[in-house]
Amino acid sequence: MLKNWSNTLLVAFSRTPKMLAELDHAFNSRLKSTFGSIHLKNGVTTEQIIGEMLRINYFKCKICEMREAVEAALGSMDESSRGYLTDRVLKGRTFRELALSRGVSLRTAFRRFEAAELALTRALRRSGYSEERMRREFGEIPQLAAVAERLEDGNYFTVRAE
Repeated sequence: MLKNWSNTLLVAFSRTPKMLAELDHAFNSRLKSTFGSIHLKNGVTTEQIIGEMLRINYFKCKICEMREAVEAALGSMDESSRGYLTDRVLKGRTFRELALSRGVSLRTAFRRFEAAELALTRALRRSGYSEERMRREFGEIPQLAAVAERLEDGNYFTVRAE
């Protein structure tokens, strides 16, 4: 897998519902804290808790922006390339499963997946999302930064033997 932000966004896209649910939980726990003034008992000012809640909502907005950008990029790609990305990343299929389902060799499945990654990067770039813009706009979101870090370790998309 190419190590770039378009892949980070694709992997994060597959986990969008979970990320948004986590942020909703964080927001709601802070909201509940304000009703009983629990935050004050724990030494957190009202201004601090409101600041945290605003930051959580900002992250939610950025994740929704990311989701829309990836959806648009995927929608602009040809069906075959989109299929390789969605089957591998969103559905978690192995390269062997990709090869078998498409009647191609394992090597061809690898090459087509890499071509699809490049097509996604180009589609995002055409819509104004350069690597630098993606890093700048989404790198500060803890959930996306964690995905980027995980992809950087090089073991995220290893071939699983079956």
